[in-house]
Parts: sequence; structure tokens; C-alpha cells
Amino acid sequence: MGRRRQSREMALKMIFQVDMGRLNVREVISYFASGQKASPEVLAYAEALTRGVASDLDQIDSLITDQTDNWEFDRIAGVDRNILRLAIYELQHYPEVPSSVIINEAIEMAKKYSTEEAGGFVNGILDKLKIRS
Repeated sequence: MGRRRQSREMALKMIFQVDMGRLNVREVISYFASGQKASPEVLAYAEALTRGVASDLDQIDSLITDQTDNWEFDRIAGVDRNILRLAIYELQHYPEVPSSVIINEAIEMAKKYSTEEAGGFVNGILDKLKIRS
């Protein structure tokens, strides 16, 4: 598994922990830094993604809400919601990473950590956003 994929999966786990209210951002990063066997590069990218999502959370959630017709934001599965948050943040702030890679990784994480149908849901929302081509 590539370093960016490892970072995205680690960031997803961190963001999920924060979203569930178990730990704040600083605590979750510290926990993962001490308990994970990951390279410094993997941890650094995961930390940057986690901090970024946390700092842009209201704006990102607003984008998601605008794209989910007839679906309450709170009804989106926690894993799916956090995969979307992660992908949107990365699409907005990492132009050097091809958008197709970010979207494909988000779809794969949805299939892996949620359901097969979640991949289509995540793809649909990210496709509607057209943050960048």
C-alpha cells in the first residue's frame, strides 16, 4: 500500500474518532503518533489532513449538505461522512495530487470501511462538487 493511501486511511480513522467525540484533534494525533507503526511521512500527511479537515469542517459540511438532496446530513453514515470530508479537503488544498486519485481512493475507502453502495454514494457527491478537474 502506498504512503498516501496509508496516510488517508490513518487520517480517516483520526477524523472519525474526533467526529464521534471520543478525542479532540490534538489528542487523536498524539494517540496515533504513539501507537501506530507508520513512517514519519505517512504520519505527517495524515496529521496535515486531519488538522485541515478539522479547521475547515463547517465549510466542508456545508458543501456536503448542498449536494445531498432529500437526505439529512446527520443521516449520512459516519464513515461515509468522514470519507467525504477527507476527500473534499484534499481536493481543495492539494492541487498537486490528481483529483482522480483522490476520488478513487475515497471510493475504495468507502467500499472497504462502509458498504459496496457507499462507493457509489461517495462518487456521486464528489462528482457533483466538481471542485477541480
